[in-house]
Amino acid sequence: MTHFTEHFSGTVRTTKDDLRYGPMKWRRVPTMPAATYGRNGDYALIDDTADESEETAINRIPTDVSFCQKMPIPVTAGDFTITAVSGVYTITIATLDDFVSEVTQADIPELRVEFTDPKSPGGGINFLLHANSVSFADGTSDLPSKLGITGLQNGDVVVPNGVWECFDMAGIGVFAQSSGVPVGTAAFDTINFTGAGVSSVIDSGGGVVTVTVAAPAGAVSYGTIVGDTGSTTATVLSETITYGGIGVSINATNLGTNFDTISFDLDIADLPAGAGPLVPTDELAVNDGGTTERHSIEDVVEAVLPGLTIEVINGQPMLTLADTTRVPKVLSIAEQVLVWSENQLNNLDWIQVGTTADIDSGYIMDFDGTVVYATAHCEGTGANSKDVHLFINGVDQGSIGTLSGGINATFSNALLNLDFTQGAKLRLQVMDGGAPSGAIGDTIVKLTVKWRKA
Repeated sequence: MTHFTEHFSGTVRTTKDDLRYGPMKWRRVPTMPAATYGRNGDYALIDDTADESEETAINRIPTDVSFCQKMPIPVTAGDFTITAVSGVYTITIATLDDFVSEVTQADIPELRVEFTDPKSPGGGINFLLHANSVSFADGTSDLPSKLGITGLQNGDVVVPNGVWECFDMAGIGVFAQSSGVPVGTAAFDTINFTGAGVSSVIDSGGGVVTVTVAAPAGAVSYGTIVGDTGSTTATVLSETITYGGIGVSINATNLGTNFDTISFDLDIADLPAGAGPLVPTDELAVNDGGTTERHSIEDVVEAVLPGLTIEVINGQPMLTLADTTRVPKVLSIAEQVLVWSENQLNNLDWIQVGTTADIDSGYIMDFDGTVVYATAHCEGTGANSKDVHLFINGVDQGSIGTLSGGINATFSNALLNLDFTQGAKLRLQVMDGGAPSGAIGDTIVKLTVKWRKA
């Protein structure tokens, strides 16, 4: 009879607790339960000796114990979206408790949300999604991401709405840190704020203590100064920063709290003279799109005059430039002008150089080079026409221009691109150009050559 009375009494107490506290339950489990286990607010005693066999449990000493409660997942009030084939739906919630009712009210054909059966073995009340290819996305509310359902959901999906969190029963207290560095290794029962900078410590209610720190008596000279490379920060009130150097002047402007500015001016006139002549590797400071950069003199020249350099041609250094009209040739900046002239020219006559009369007379080239331009003038061609041909070492390079049209006939050719090597001989010969073959008179022809990097 006694055994029956004890059993009956326990049953009555359990029923009374359930009536008093509603659906909240106390549970004793051997390990940390899953998030789907239990209902938000339930308590769990973690005890590794928890066993259905009373005999087994009694004969073991617990070594892993915790006191835990299932806490609701915090979500932000607002709206989020559900995208389905039937359209895009905006769901607005105030709390997590609105999720089922608001989705149901939206009447989405592809989605139904309900609670799981609280009478299941785990006794959990979770969200159960019956989804047919729907996608969740955060809006002003972060419910989808907090519940882990952001993106596509399909089929029956169980979604926990709480997580188990355990209390540290070993020592109740507060762990203190200073700039992220722990103060001691154990929790503290009391934290004392003191010092001239602390103006007030008050109980703000709701478990919140407000500590007010007044501005220090002195002023920090600077916070953080960031330059092209590196940065620096004051660490104590007495620190100052001094800017010096020849040619450097400082302008400081107070624009209010946290808005002071310092600018630096460089006076080149105040800088000391250099120790020697400039060389191509010496550096200049240049403004490149608002950023100060250091570049060698040769890099700056290359940027302004692409291809400009000094090349050695047949043993002699020369200033050269990449000729973009005769790619890929690199030609000297310097030009050599060659002049031929003669009083009268008939078909196949060689044009004289100066007062020479021999047909073998010509100009001997100093270096490897290229004929680039040609101009000519004839005082009178009459009704005749003559083509001027260039010969290099006796080889006809073709016509470089034609003189015809009577009085003051001229031609100009700026597109020549005829190469020669050091020591080559250049000569000019006129040939009939198809018109009457009579003589032309008082003719001058000028060629321009540049030296070429082979």
